[in-house]
Order: sequence, then structure tokens, then C-alpha cells
Amino acid sequence: IEIRSYTNVWKVERMFYGINDWHFPRPVRQSAVIWFAIAFVLSLLLNGFPPFVFTDNMLMNHIAIPAVFAWLMGKIKLDGRSPLGVVFAVIRYLGRPHERVRGKRAVMQDVKYTDILITIGRREDEKDERCISDSVS
Repeated sequence: IEIRSYTNVWKVERMFYGINDWHFPRPVRQSAVIWFAIAFVLSLLLNGFPPFVFTDNMLMNHIAIPAVFAWLMGKIKLDGRSPLGVVFAVIRYLGRPHERVRGKRAVMQDVKYTDILITIGRREDEKDERCISDSVS
């Protein structure tokens, strides 16, 4: 029996074929454009730090390094997701409230926390002959 799933129909990534009248030699993914923009801004901000300090070539510092960074980010998968998806998931996680019980926001009013000592194992009044014999020998 073959069960067909059409969920990947909605996961088609946007492709850019050019900007205004200038056409790219090949289509570029939206995530690659985003990673290139992030790396380009970082190359402008970190101009005096490695690897940008090793060369004075503007083409290398502001085009080639961000392009290689964008290409590498397109190849890497973290837990089956793209790095951009992981970044968005972390931002979503940090932005939402964390006091939840079964998916609903928990109301934490008039809650006083006390120190609780939890012991794991045997109670003191229980005696284990095996433990006593092991400690003697």
C-alpha cells in the first residue's frame, strides 16, 4: 500500500533569479540571500578582525567570504533542519513564556518555594546485610 503525502508541496523554498534587470547565472535560494546579507553586514562591522584583517581586497572581504559563508550554511543540516530554521526556533523559544502546564500558561500566584531534601535509596532504619558485609571486608 502506498500512502501519498503532499506536505512537501507547501515547503517549496523561494528562489531568486535576478535583481531588477541583472540576472543571476543560476537561481539562488532565499536562505542563501539571507545568510549572505548577514555575513555581509558582519564583514562591514568586523573589518579590523580576522579573517578580514589579513587582506585589503574589498572583493575578498565583502563578497567572497560572505558568499562562501552563505554556501556553507546552505549545506549544513542541524538535526535535519537548516541553520536558519534552528535560529528561528531558538528565537521563538526565547520569546515565549516558559511557565506552561500541558501547553497552557500556568498562573503562578502566591507560590512559596521551600527547600526540600529528597533522599534516594534506603531509609536509615532499613539494614542491608550485603552492604554491611561489603563494607567490612
